[in-house]
Amino acid sequence: TGKEVPQGALPSAVGCIVMNVASVGFVARYMKTGMPLVTKRLTVDGDAVAEPKNVEVVIGASTKEVIEFCGGYKAEAGKIISGGPMMGAAVMNDELPVMKQNNAILVFGKEAAKLPKSSACIRCGRCVEACPMGLSPVEIALALNSKDAEEIKAHSIDLCMACGSCSFVCPAKRPVAQTMSEAKDFVRK
Repeated sequence: TGKEVPQGALPSAVGCIVMNVASVGFVARYMKTGMPLVTKRLTVDGDAVAEPKNVEVVIGASTKEVIEFCGGYKAEAGKIISGGPMMGAAVMNDELPVMKQNNAILVFGKEAAKLPKSSACIRCGRCVEACPMGLSPVEIALALNSKDAEEIKAHSIDLCMACGSCSFVCPAKRPVAQTMSEAKDFVRK
């Protein structure tokens, strides 16, 4: 469209609507049938899942039921993630229900769930290059360490969409995305 959404605004402010394919498909089905959203397609994957696959499940089914449908656990779960590998969130157990916003369930064994040891930031700038919003996680982390909310705001932390790209590219294995989330929370409080 060539349109740029102003900081803090939604795409509708410039006359656009952004929807994912699953949502567009649901709207089309709803318009044809009037049937509300009652199922969700998910990817179930990870080294602790016996039979990884894509499934369609009833909204409200427990994570455990979905994993059992996929052959159960082939190893003890070290971490269960609701959502994809970049933006998903770790969950406490497999009793939580599938909700309309879920798109994946990832289950990793204890060994695969171990986080790599992180080291000091080497200021390589890879997190800056990877950020689709052009943010500077290095500067935001420094401002967070100094507890400087105004400096964090000056670096446009509100534009962070929590995509996880910064953590993915970090050669020092630092939890950059978590630091960005902490900075957002600090500014909010």
